[in-house]
Amino acid sequence: MPPAAEPAAASTLVELFVRQLHDGEDRPAIVDPLEGRQLTWGQLLSQSLAVVERLEAAGYRPGDRLAHVGPHAADWI
Repeated sequence: MPPAAEPAAASTLVELFVRQLHDGEDRPAIVDPLEGRQLTWGQLLSQSLAVVERLEAAGYRPGDRLAHVGPHAADWI
């Protein structure tokens, strides 16, 4: 039996995110040793959706450009 083919590389960040969720939403996604905490892929998804809701409520729509200005930390993701 030939070896299983490697899955194709993700072509977008969203696709990569979804693949990580399918691998296990309880797996660590972000580990911040300085703050002594971590986020799982499921928690990261929940926080990401909350940010999307706030941006949509503020009037932003897909395709609008945004910039992040702030410290480089686990929270910025």
